[in-house]
Amino acid sequence: MAKTTSYEIAVNHRSDLLTQDLIFTGIRRHCRLSRFGFSFDYPLMRYEHATGNVLYPKEQIREIAEAEPSIATLRKVINALEKEGASYAQYLATFEKELRTTKKPASLTSEYFERSRRMAATIPYFVFERALERRLKREGSLGHEIPVLETDTTRATKMLAKIGKRYAKAITKGDRTPALTKELELFCQKYGYLGMKYYQGAPWSVEDAYGMLTKQSSGRKSPSGRSKKSATLDVAAQMLRMRTLKWELMCKGAFLFRQLAEKARPDVPFERFLDWRVSEALAVVDGARTPRRRGVFTLELARDGVIIEFGGKSSLIEHEIVGDVVRGVCAHPGLVRGRAKVVLTPADSKKVLNGDVLVATMSTPDFLPAMTRAAAFVTDIGGITCHAAIVAREMRKPCVIGTKNATEVFKDGDLVEVDAEKGIVRKVV
Repeated sequence: MAKTTSYEIAVNHRSDLLTQDLIFTGIRRHCRLSRFGFSFDYPLMRYEHATGNVLYPKEQIREIAEAEPSIATLRKVINALEKEGASYAQYLATFEKELRTTKKPASLTSEYFERSRRMAATIPYFVFERALERRLKREGSLGHEIPVLETDTTRATKMLAKIGKRYAKAITKGDRTPALTKELELFCQKYGYLGMKYYQGAPWSVEDAYGMLTKQSSGRKSPSGRSKKSATLDVAAQMLRMRTLKWELMCKGAFLFRQLAEKARPDVPFERFLDWRVSEALAVVDGARTPRRRGVFTLELARDGVIIEFGGKSSLIEHEIVGDVVRGVCAHPGLVRGRAKVVLTPADSKKVLNGDVLVATMSTPDFLPAMTRAAAFVTDIGGITCHAAIVAREMRKPCVIGTKNATEVFKDGDLVEVDAEKGIVRKVV
């Protein structure tokens, strides 16, 4: 792998290929730090599986270290995090219901990964914590003065403490009564997903919960004092809450994907999925043969794609196909269904029949006869002033532009739904 950039270790954590591929491809597609004043949209990161090191380019580390965002900008970041978190939480609630009732779990996988990528793309937004730390120091505030806001982690801790208090005598004697076991089962049903570390680990079992009970502290409260108030402390509390919430949501999503994978492919141990990229996991859930184990890897998020290296050999993952869903920009609103026809040259225009969805890299005036027959337009590239957008507005037809990879995702004859209100195009199963 070419090393043309000087890197510096930003953080260290042990992860797996499925998690890192999800995060890197999600960040590349959806992270836009430039919205908040940085000169770049996303860090050009490297992940070294052998060491667990996550490295950023030194020049980007320097820019992050010197950033001095205003409180208004920090609140804007938090609002973006809250919006994406709320959207993903709502999606996971729907996903969980569908997972319980569907007879085709594989059909849910594409959207799951795409929505999870969007959530993972918020991870770099927490670089603003460095600026917050500096601001707190200047104001003379200490870390323990940051208010603790409630999340599932704090709720789980409180619930376990209450169970421990109610059954203190039985726990001391090592007597796991039926009533205690029942309460621990309810605890695991509600918060067991917190045992996941993204795709690693496993949901908490009753045995795990009982072990946590026996190791609980005395529960004495720390000394209380007057709580210090400031705009910076408030923003810091919100940022820390969103960091925890992001973690919880990603772990909940991984927990649900584990259920999906085990339901769709009971013949494949879930731990095998951790060795694969997202595209490979998608294929396996859909019935494909399992890829071979590859061991240690290096993953690099570069400007032209995500580069993966195994044993000295590297390959570029650029515009990776994400199942049967693509997202872009609405050029003209509307909602239609039709058969996809991929038009790469003017000669392909004859394939488009009345009511079809024209899918193209970009349109040119030569495509006009086909666009007249088509019910909607979808393009890989183009802005709001591109040819497809102009024609869509004139013809009042739904149009989604800038999807990056629609011509790769869809094939001639696929039944697709173009939701130009939301900028989403999906294959209809």
